[in-house]
Amino acid sequence: MPRATTTSVESGELGKLQLVEASFCFPLPKFSDIRYNFDLAGGALMDAGCYAVHMIRLLGGAQADGEPEVVRADAKLRGANIDRAMRADLRFPAGHTGRLLCSMWSLDVFKISARCRRAWRTVGFQSPHREPDFGA
Repeated sequence: MPRATTTSVESGELGKLQLVEASFCFPLPKFSDIRYNFDLAGGALMDAGCYAVHMIRLLGGAQADGEPEVVRADAKLRGANIDRAMRADLRFPAGHTGRLLCSMWSLDVFKISARCRRAWRTVGFQSPHREPDFGA
């Protein structure tokens, strides 16, 4: 993630943090792939979701303010123990919220995105390798 993104978000110059969203989605219809294997810690949250969780923690200030709690989570299952998609709502100790989306059963060919809504501005980007879009 570009340092300019985390610096802008951490500084508070864009206002009080209200919401952090992150997603990591791709299509993987081959169910014999190891990413769908429970014994190998497979599933959407464990495979793709770890990157979205990292972005939410980083941009949400988890290290400074404390870890978020899960308020709600909905999984779309591939089997009894394997999720193919996960959507979760989070709440940070500082009062702002988080939203996570990860999927290995996605219509998007490849989607990585994150967005921070602040009191004055929204910061978003489609890839951790690009500079942020400081849209209104």
